[in-house]
Amino acid sequence: MSKWVWVYTICAFTGLGVWFLPLLMPSSTDTTAEEVIIPSIDFQQKNGPLNLHVDNTQLVKELAQKLRLELGESIQHVEIQIGLEDFRQYLRQQYQDNTDSLFRSVIRQAFPTYAESIFANLSLMEEYESWLLAEMKTLLGMTFEQKQVAIWAKRRELFASDAEIIWSAELAEREQRMADTQKSIELLNHAYDMEINQRLYALKATIETNFSEQVGGNILSPAMLASTFFSLDSVQQDLEKMSPYERSQQLASIRRDLGFSERQIEKAALKDEKNELRWQVGYQYMGERQVLLDSLTGEELDTELNRLRISYFGDEASTLEKEEQQGFYRFKRPRVYGRN
Repeated sequence: MSKWVWVYTICAFTGLGVWFLPLLMPSSTDTTAEEVIIPSIDFQQKNGPLNLHVDNTQLVKELAQKLRLELGESIQHVEIQIGLEDFRQYLRQQYQDNTDSLFRSVIRQAFPTYAESIFANLSLMEEYESWLLAEMKTLLGMTFEQKQVAIWAKRRELFASDAEIIWSAELAEREQRMADTQKSIELLNHAYDMEINQRLYALKATIETNFSEQVGGNILSPAMLASTFFSLDSVQQDLEKMSPYERSQQLASIRRDLGFSERQIEKAALKDEKNELRWQVGYQYMGERQVLLDSLTGEELDTELNRLRISYFGDEASTLEKEEQQGFYRFKRPRVYGRN
């Protein structure tokens, strides 16, 4: 049976600060698990509260023996060593004085080969947690991804490759959340039988369920959520069927529901209008261009195409010509309402 220990790790950022939550982390030596129980102290029960100023040899021996029994086969793993912080906290709760000295004595007797490694790793974890507290204000001002970069940089600075082992549960959880989110988005992409507002609710619920506790509910900005939602084929199919007025009203409603301010909604609406005009001009150009391709060849075709580009796009005509020479036709791209 492998052993389970509690490892303190950063769990979430909230609007007020950072809190720590113990995560169950298994030893990598086995797939089954049983909980490590802090040793019961018969010595204390028989003799009353211990005065650590007197000889505590018997207590050290008992605790070391029980720790060795529980963790002897897995103590070489860094996550198990760091998990001994729970044992140290237990001693601090039970005894007021010299508990660090007691902890060190027990560890040295229980695991003489690994004692210095245990003390070093616990010291590094204390340094990491102190850094988190000192940098709290700075971290809270970052985006989720910026926080992850900063936090993992510090973890690797202190623990090198062991960081991935120590926080493996967090990595696995995040990967699972991302996978669940991707699966939900894929389902929504083809949910043609759902109302557009139902899809929006489902997307918001997916993001909130998978990430709100982890990052204070702000893993994606309203603009990023909108971009994701407007990329869904099912959403685009509905928007395409609407009249220009209905579409503009629907886009405004979606953005408002996603957290856009009224000023941002107005700004986005103006951009939508410009995009609509540009696409209509583009469609007209492509129609006339096709007529020339069907009726002309050679230099005459090149001359007329150049004239057509200039008449529609003015100074942009040369850029459009280079794109077409490379096989790129901007108005053959998919039209994505709300984005382009």
